[in-house]
Amino acid sequence: MFWKISSQLAKLMDSQDAYQLGLHELHHNQKKDAPSGTAVTLAEYMIAASTRFHGWHARETMDFSSMNSIPISSERKGDIPGIHSVEYRSAHDRILLTHEAFSRSGFVEGVVRAAEWLKGRKGVYGMDDLFSKD
Repeated sequence: MFWKISSQLAKLMDSQDAYQLGLHELHHNQKKDAPSGTAVTLAEYMIAASTRFHGWHARETMDFSSMNSIPISSERKGDIPGIHSVEYRSAHDRILLTHEAFSRSGFVEGVVRAAEWLKGRKGVYGMDDLFSKD
């Protein structure tokens, strides 16, 4: 759902040239990939919904200087299951959309829901298919 909401926000903000976009993610210190697959997928959803952004790049800090590429900053600390934020920033304000996982059990529930949905189906599916009405 967060990917879809972020995609809709990207469409709404597409004509707002005064705002620059950045993504930030925070995970536990045992996580090896940075940025995470979730952050990359989030960026790809937003790129697909936008005419302004054509790619993403990893950054150590939130860098809003790139005009056509979405910066993704990543932090690894503590025991945090996952926090992902979409930030639109202008000289005057910012719009911040955040998803915070309180535990990893929500991810497990998502996997079980997807497995149950796949039962009896053939082919290749994505999360969009799981949430579509059919």
